[in-house]
Amino acid sequence: MENQIVEKFKILAEKNGYVLTDNAVKIAKAKLRFFGEKQWAKCPCVQDGKHACISPLCKQHIEEEGVCHCNLFKKS
Repeated sequence: MENQIVEKFKILAEKNGYVLTDNAVKIAKAKLRFFGEKQWAKCPCVQDGKHACISPLCKQHIEEEGVCHCNLFKKS
């Protein structure tokens, strides 16, 4: 199941001009444990309802820091 989530990560990264870090499989497993398959985009690090995979706050963090808060997406 985590492989399907990693594929979704890859699609998001490509659409937004980012790449995945080496942590993609670990993060996919954590998201499955915390949120289940349907809520794979939720952020396990910051649960404020505003952070999620490639949300505006996620993109801002990537642009400013070079990598997202979860260390999943980074600038290519």
